[in-house]
Amino acid sequence: MFFKRQSRRACDAFAMGSGVSSDNIEHTERLVLSPIMHGYRSTYLGSVPTESANDPTETSLCVERILDACNIREKNMRGAFISFRPQHMLLHIVDSVDHVIKTRYFDLARIAVCSAGLYGGSPCIFTWNYQQETDYGFQLECHAVKVNSAKRARQLASLLGSAFHQMSHDFHAAMRSSHLFQAAFDRKEPSTDLHGDLGDDCFSDDHQLLLSHA
Repeated sequence: MFFKRQSRRACDAFAMGSGVSSDNIEHTERLVLSPIMHGYRSTYLGSVPTESANDPTETSLCVERILDACNIREKNMRGAFISFRPQHMLLHIVDSVDHVIKTRYFDLARIAVCSAGLYGGSPCIFTWNYQQETDYGFQLECHAVKVNSAKRARQLASLLGSAFHQMSHDFHAAMRSSHLFQAAFDRKEPSTDLHGDLGDDCFSDDHQLLLSHA
């Protein structure tokens, strides 16, 4: 199932208008230690660079590399919780008693694809490919977490799709309220259904959700 997104420039413009800086597309906040009260429990496995945004074979290879690295540093792995906010997916890294150590923010406009499938012999892995800003431009990175069931992995993919659709809906609403863009929207109404059911049957066999640029 494919979902078209707004152009990168349009998403950045919306982020700027809502007070979110598009220059800092992913950042880390260190927090005062406090128990996490929301989100979906997981284990953050790590990330590796990738060359393809939507190739399932490449994603499988990336997860294998991540799992190989995890086998080496297993004792240092930490739990995490995933939650969703307008325009962001949040990854809360926690200690052994679920106190938040730091929170990583992933801009929804920079997530190219997410998937939930059988990787490394486990069906409980949720992945997303993210355009990470570096000193030399943008580097596509594959991130992976392990959850407690295949159903939960699919649920996270569905929730991320819903969060993206809500961001797209908010973008259209903001544009409609702007006199600058009102005439353009009056001439051509967007045809994308932003409120469709995002149940498990919306995904292909490998439960890959592609958030491609228009």
